[in-house]
Amino acid sequence: MDGDSAVNLLIRGLDSIQSYQFRLFWAELLFFVHLPRRRLFGLRALVWLPFLLLPLCFDNGFDSAFFIVHNYTWSFLVWFVYSVFAMAFCHRLDAEQLVYISVVAYSMQNLFASMKYFLLYRFFSVSSLLFQSLTLVLMLALYALFYLTFVRSWVHKFRLELRINKMYLLVSAIAILLILNVLNSYMQNTSLDLFTLSNNCLLFSICTALIVLLLAGVYDRSYAQYEKDTMRQLLLEQEKQRSLSERTIAMINMKCHDMKHQLLALGRKESGASDGTYMRETLDSIQIYDSFFKTGNKYLDLILTEKSLLCQSEKISLTCTVDGAALDFMSPTDIYSFFGNALDNAIECQQRCPEDRRSISVSVCRQNGGFVSIVIKNYSERQPEFWNGLPRTSKGDKSLHGFGTKSMHYIIHDLYGGNLLMRQEGDAFIVSALLSVDAKRREP
Repeated sequence: MDGDSAVNLLIRGLDSIQSYQFRLFWAELLFFVHLPRRRLFGLRALVWLPFLLLPLCFDNGFDSAFFIVHNYTWSFLVWFVYSVFAMAFCHRLDAEQLVYISVVAYSMQNLFASMKYFLLYRFFSVSSLLFQSLTLVLMLALYALFYLTFVRSWVHKFRLELRINKMYLLVSAIAILLILNVLNSYMQNTSLDLFTLSNNCLLFSICTALIVLLLAGVYDRSYAQYEKDTMRQLLLEQEKQRSLSERTIAMINMKCHDMKHQLLALGRKESGASDGTYMRETLDSIQIYDSFFKTGNKYLDLILTEKSLLCQSEKISLTCTVDGAALDFMSPTDIYSFFGNALDNAIECQQRCPEDRRSISVSVCRQNGGFVSIVIKNYSERQPEFWNGLPRTSKGDKSLHGFGTKSMHYIIHDLYGGNLLMRQEGDAFIVSALLSVDAKRREP
């Protein structure tokens, strides 16, 4: 084999792995690795071989006259349907998930194809080894970017089993497929000068990129609704917890108050030193229940008392400078949920710190201009990673955790129109909120 033949063979090989069926397969493969498989997956996967190899049997692949009817390359749609069948044959998917992945992958391969042909018509004119090598690198980079920015975030939403509007998805999918297929066939089979073709390819790539962004928003809307529903459920659960804690703390304080007076009366009758020591230790053990907070807001008193008991058991210093009456405009559930989540996060952080550095401070005070300031500060040895202004959870499955901080933001920002800021300053993690005393709770 001479040098020219080897180069031509290499050019054809590079062009083949960037051809339509391979472009579509690579885009779908980015989803495959995360999808649940059917039994005998290895055997089932053989169904992809005709899809990948049969078009290569024709001299010009999809440009063969066999696939062209008048001015429309029908094979693009036929092989797309085949890929949908192959995906359903190999993986366990709902109909809407199957349609969604297929249309996104089809759009993605169209985006790369339009960019590839733009480079060809504008800068190269003919296919060469340099051109095929450059477009291979472009395909790898584009698909890697697509995976990092689109697929990985979609996987978390997919695992939550979100439901999307089936009619909206069906109409969108049909419209997108028709638009992309007709435009693609027009580009392939219409005789225009190279400069005009390159401009059409550039316009086509921009339109396709916008379609991919549109498809990304389908699950984003469902995920936003899922988070909103989760916030509501959390508030309902915390309302139940608040009511239970209120009754429990009140009962414990009442019982311990009676016990303290009974022990004091009994202690005066005892004369033995050992008995006196035992009596003092017993009194000290129930003294913590006399530290019921009196901030001017009984619901804030409840959560601060509850968390102060936990802090004492974890050897965490908790200091509070709180004007509870300033929060009278907030609902009891919102107060309990916001401060409960904030203090739970702070306590969890302190449990990983040395005992001599464990400290949490809470401040609630009125500000000039009719505002209320809330500041919760705790010692923190590590710099948290932030996303959209909120610290990312350090727990394993980020799609199932991190709702505490999201709930705090939902209460302050969405329900009361206030501002919430979380930041790290030196060795302190600070949560600060600013609310108007005239704020009215918005119905979720």
